[in-house]
Amino acid sequence: MYQKTTNGCHRVTHGETFDQSFHSSKCIKECQVGYEKSYKYDKFYGKTSYSVAKNAEDIQKELMTHGPIQVSVEIYEDFFYYKYGIYFHQGGKLKMGHSVKLSGWGEDNGIP
Repeated sequence: MYQKTTNGCHRVTHGETFDQSFHSSKCIKECQVGYEKSYKYDKFYGKTSYSVAKNAEDIQKELMTHGPIQVSVEIYEDFFYYKYGIYFHQGGKLKMGHSVKLSGWGEDNGIP
């Protein structure tokens, strides 16, 4: 898999496979040529943070009250074959943790 991301300031270049890129990629602390801000001034920082209980009802209430939230997920080998819909772990080893923006909940073809 080849992936090059050049949207916004941060540049990320990955190698041939996810495993290779995950273990060998280095953070490039500079912006792409032509981007209007420097790396230093393109960062965002939060003043405070808080946690929400790890149950569906509290997470749904948080989404309805405050909108999208940042959550952590565990990424397993089968995730790299996921194409669409709601992902659920079916097999393979744990590869890493990842942070994503959660914007809602529901079902897709009967999968909660």
